[in-house]
Amino acid sequence: MNITQKYGYASAPLSQEKLLISVGIFFTMLATLYFLGMHWFGLFDVDEAIFTQASVEMLESGNYIAPTYNGEPRYHKPPLIYWFQAASLHIFGTHSLIGARLPSALFSFATVIFFFLFLKNATGQTRLALTASAILGLNLSWLIITRAATADAALNFFILTSSCTLLSLLYTRSTLFKQALAGFLLAGGMLAKGPIALFVPGVITLLVWCVKPGGIHRNIAATNPFVVGGALIAGILPWLVAMISLNGWDFFTEFWLVHNWGRFTGDLGNSHSNSGLYYVWVLLLGFFPWVFFLLKFSLKLSLSDIAEALRSDNPNQAWPLIGLIWGLSVMILFSFSGTKLAHYIVPALPGFALFIAGGIEKLPTYRFTKTYAFLMLPITLLLALIFLLLNPLLSLLRSAAEENPSALFNWTQRLFGFDWPPEDALTLAPFSQDVPLNWAPYAISFIFIFGIWQGFSVSVKGFRHGITTLAISMWLFLTLVVGGIVPVVDAYTQAPLRELAITIKETLAEKPKTTVYHLGLHKPSVRWLSGASFKGLDTPQQLKTKLTNGSA
Repeated sequence: MNITQKYGYASAPLSQEKLLISVGIFFTMLATLYFLGMHWFGLFDVDEAIFTQASVEMLESGNYIAPTYNGEPRYHKPPLIYWFQAASLHIFGTHSLIGARLPSALFSFATVIFFFLFLKNATGQTRLALTASAILGLNLSWLIITRAATADAALNFFILTSSCTLLSLLYTRSTLFKQALAGFLLAGGMLAKGPIALFVPGVITLLVWCVKPGGIHRNIAATNPFVVGGALIAGILPWLVAMISLNGWDFFTEFWLVHNWGRFTGDLGNSHSNSGLYYVWVLLLGFFPWVFFLLKFSLKLSLSDIAEALRSDNPNQAWPLIGLIWGLSVMILFSFSGTKLAHYIVPALPGFALFIAGGIEKLPTYRFTKTYAFLMLPITLLLALIFLLLNPLLSLLRSAAEENPSALFNWTQRLFGFDWPPEDALTLAPFSQDVPLNWAPYAISFIFIFGIWQGFSVSVKGFRHGITTLAISMWLFLTLVVGGIVPVVDAYTQAPLRELAITIKETLAEKPKTTVYHLGLHKPSVRWLSGASFKGLDTPQQLKTKLTNGSA
């Protein structure tokens, strides 16, 4: 019995009927993961709440050109996501969690659908398209962006669609309509989050111009920079002219110099890490378990393999390698950035998904050793252990916060050298709450060991159903995160802010002339929930003055 007969990947493909059923099941599962339970937990500070409040102010003011927050110009992001959130909030209500988060879910769902249809039509391989879509849509990093009321899901949509459209121009039929479409999609990305939207499409296009057979002049002609660039300018020019007419050049000074160049060259005080390896750890956790395929397939490549694939006219051969370069270019760019935030490399995931799907289609030609198959086991066990101990740890912290520490907790304090309860009341307060825990962490531990690791160990041996097991296990894990883990995190971190917002709202109802002041960075969710405008103070002495004269 040869290897093709023994294993499933290289055998005859599934029937068209079974493939279509699989596709339908997958997108039904994805829809439930993305859209159900948007109201199960409140908006998280700072990003979700500040985007939502800015959209509410846009809706209330009727100013759809220049976003504001707390009545002040907000030059952090262009207006596209505010337009979509304002429209959604208009339909569902200005204090609707569904209205705030629905645009992001729609953008992410549309991104995966486009990715599937594009790969299916361009390569003729439904199974590869389905595998790549499952890898893209079923990982923690992508889910966080999908469920968050921020601009990132919109950015990812326009990066992927513009990149794929440009690839289509270069490898399939080039038409004037598709050239113009690529330009308008690039404009959408610019309006979603700025110049970062041009990076991935630019890297891919320059790469293919240089390596694809036919000559660089022919490749450039296929993308027609004049049409693409003209459509890009036409897409953003109306808003740019209106913005300059309304607010002058202030937007460009702050947005371009501070929130783009400043973020890259410095951390603006909000970077998660200074390490050049930060995104390796983000990928390991956020793109788990698919990252283990990424590592193995990358190590299997030789320079001759890369050169042969990139010089091919066949999308099935060239695009997986282009996908790898797509993902690595984003990781490398932000590894040199002064500001490092976990969601910055989410635009890399479509490229990695494409590369991994191409490698999976070659299983079992890409042989996995038993040693490599077990490499994932300790990480899986560690993650399972973390979730297994999550509820006991939270209960332990609560007990210690109530000044009733257990002997085990005292031993842990001595071992690791930290003090509990902390002196900082703001740190202590969340753990003092009586938050009901649930069984989700225990179920996740079970899924990690008996679903994810088993699916991985089966798939690397060449059995096709191992990938199916992985996908289903990841869907179950992510569903439990949404339904069981995030609500607990919300209860600990956001419930006190909601209580504060209610207090402010009730106070203003009794004393409408009361002014609400904040010292330092206030919590945007309190602003959104209370409906009260805040006035900032620079020093505690100013607050004492306001309290003395009774204006606060």
